[in-house]
Amino acid sequence: MTVALLLGYLTITTHIPSPPSATPCTEDWFNYIEENYFSTERGDIWSDPVRLDWTVDGDWRWFEYIEKEAGAMPASVGTSRQKRCEMLQSRLGSRLYILNDSIGLSISLPRRM
Repeated sequence: MTVALLLGYLTITTHIPSPPSATPCTEDWFNYIEENYFSTERGDIWSDPVRLDWTVDGDWRWFEYIEKEAGAMPASVGTSRQKRCEMLQSRLGSRLYILNDSIGLSISLPRRM
């Protein structure tokens, strides 16, 4: 009975997102990644939500976090924002992600083309 409940819970809370269909580097694209792949929202020491901000030019923390979570090679210094978005889009499109935020599960497999 316990195993069945655990499997049911894992089935309900696990999702496999589709690659973003929005144009890379648009607000819809960033929001889709935040909502369906890897949220950068964290609690600070007072448990207020803090989200890494992709809108700040030159602040690459959002990209660094998402690239790490996606298992992508970090972009080299000087890579433009648009190029970074395209590289990340390519990574998300070429991999199948199985995610469960409640237990911190993130599995990445090659996507069949």
